[in-house]
Amino acid sequence: MSSDLTENDGDGLPWDVQNRLKTAISEKLVRRKKALRLIGSQMCSAFSHIQGIIFCKMSQEATDKVLNYGRTHLEFYAKSSQNPK
Repeated sequence: MSSDLTENDGDGLPWDVQNRLKTAISEKLVRRKKALRLIGSQMCSAFSHIQGIIFCKMSQEATDKVLNYGRTHLEFYAKSSQNPK
């Protein structure tokens, strides 16, 4: 099962970790399916080396928004993978 922005859930919308309803549904699925392994990766838009060049051209507010989104993404998968059962 894949639950990232490139996949849609049952209501046809992406699995967005900024949406609390989506994260609650995802956590329930992980527990219900008794996932053996969760795999999450960092978002390139927030953490790639080349992104540093782009950040220099962005406002601090826009940069913070990208970084906060990336952190939320990583925190969700780290939390979910600690106790998937």
